[in-house]
Amino acid sequence: YLPLMNAGLTVALNGEFAEITPLARAEWGKYLSLFFNAEAIAEADYNAILDEYAELSERAATAESSPTVFLNSPFDGVWYVPGGVSYMATFLRDANTDYLWSDDDSTGVLFLDFEAVYDVAADAEFWLHPNQFWFRADDAVDEDPRYAEFYALQAGNVWINNLTTNEMGANDFYESGAAYPNLILADLVAIFHPELMPDHEFVYYQRLAD
Repeated sequence: YLPLMNAGLTVALNGEFAEITPLARAEWGKYLSLFFNAEAIAEADYNAILDEYAELSERAATAESSPTVFLNSPFDGVWYVPGGVSYMATFLRDANTDYLWSDDDSTGVLFLDFEAVYDVAADAEFWLHPNQFWFRADDAVDEDPRYAEFYALQAGNVWINNLTTNEMGANDFYESGAAYPNLILADLVAIFHPELMPDHEFVYYQRLAD
């Protein structure tokens, strides 16, 4: 932002990315509304999101099981795993899952290698957010044959948040998703507890094809 300030432009900083909970990120919409004299609209929208998010979390809590789950895939040899009290870990807790790093107290990410993740997650029931340019299970195995050893891939339980992208590959999960955590949570509850969301239409997630 310094080049903008040096050019004489007025700069307002948006810090939603630093929030570690989905609802806290969404609440930054109130801040943005101040620039458009739309505070009342933003307040009403946020309250609706808050109510729906709470209802979804309560619904997920009624599920009979809490499936095990892990996230991401290695990039340049490093597997970036969300900490146990991070943004994504909060979603997974509210969706009533057993996130395999939930006992970690980090709000950021853990920098692990393949073997460290495999030791913990080889038998996990679900795998979320691997390479967003995978579209079939063969894409994963072509990238690294060791992925075939993960139960989640064998069971067809790999879900990628790339359902809503544009022709340039920009992913709306990382854009509108911050403003609508209720939609993300609805997708997650439908993934992990489909019996609770029988008519759900996915917004951000799709299952990795066989």
